[in-house]
Amino acid sequence: MGKGKLGRKRGTRNRGYHYRKGRGWYALDGNRRTPLCYADGRHIKVKDTNPVEVEQAYRRWQVAQQAQQRAAAAEATTESSLAEATLEAVCGAYLAHVKATGAKSTYYGRANTLFDFCRALPGRCRPKGETPPAVAERCHHHAYGQLAASALTALHIDEWLNAHPAWKGCRRLRIQALKRAMSYGVERQLIKVNPIAGYKVGKSRGRITYFTPEQEAALLRQANPGLRMAIQVCIRTGLRYGAEYIPLTAQQIVDLGDRMEWRVTPKRTKRSEKYRLVRVADAAIIALAREQINRHPAGPIFRNERGDPWKGDNLTMAFTRLRRRVERIEGIQFDADACMNTCRHTYAKRTLQGYWTGKPTTTETLARLMGNTPHVCWEHYVQWCEAYNSALWEAC
Repeated sequence: MGKGKLGRKRGTRNRGYHYRKGRGWYALDGNRRTPLCYADGRHIKVKDTNPVEVEQAYRRWQVAQQAQQRAAAAEATTESSLAEATLEAVCGAYLAHVKATGAKSTYYGRANTLFDFCRALPGRCRPKGETPPAVAERCHHHAYGQLAASALTALHIDEWLNAHPAWKGCRRLRIQALKRAMSYGVERQLIKVNPIAGYKVGKSRGRITYFTPEQEAALLRQANPGLRMAIQVCIRTGLRYGAEYIPLTAQQIVDLGDRMEWRVTPKRTKRSEKYRLVRVADAAIIALAREQINRHPAGPIFRNERGDPWKGDNLTMAFTRLRRRVERIEGIQFDADACMNTCRHTYAKRTLQGYWTGKPTTTETLARLMGNTPHVCWEHYVQWCEAYNSALWEAC
């Protein structure tokens, strides 16, 4: 009589684990075998081990398997939600963070940029609630806000930037705002990866523009009192109009009689941990500052024609309108990149050439006066110093 078939007898129970001869006890997970262990992690290898201990080891293995399955399901859910996060959601979270932790001017500029990107509307149309139909009709490019963040490509960025030909001088700042929003989304696990991490921002373009005395006189003739004051002070002191001129208060000014010291606090300087000391010796500027201190002993002393503190964007737009009015009425043309910051460059050129004192100065001295490093002054202003240029001509 032949031998019967080997294997599990009919009617016996499949417990989910078994003993492998010479190897020990194992749990079955499909075709995969996992060693069953004591509570201290040692593999159970003796066949005659108490069945209760083997059963407990199997239960521990089941609990561990269930925990792994839940973790895998949670990870899959998280990856799915990350993939579905929209660009508007990421940008909104980033702007909320900037508003809570950053400077007001930083938030304002980036909010306008990202609103334009997500809603296809300029920043001045940024509403508090839903976009009105009349405003929505003014869209000038595709709105990317409802696009999944994972679907954003460099081509979308190119299309967005090319829809704004007037942004040629500030494309770099627009790209930086968007890239920082995406990086924040990755840090806070709103998105898995930054979809435009490799998009090139481009190098910054230094301005070489300045105002001639004729251009300055025309600007002052056409400007209102508040804007005229801003141009006069920034040209004569080299103050950065946004970070230093606008917030200057009476408490930051030390009056020494025939001269003044304006102490710009560290949080107002551009990239410095020390305060900048602005030395003022021009009698007209000193008299102007004293008059403004008497008018506004608290808060910013330099204000617009209505007596309200300036805002950076308002001063920028006011100068742009003034420049166009001068070109239209007086026929005087300016450099293509002339702006409010040109006042600071004008100060640099005139100081190097000794325009006010009759004594040319060096880039090292200029660096201390402007709150820059000598390296920055050498790169941006040395072409205006005849002392350096004459040495080049002599070497030819």
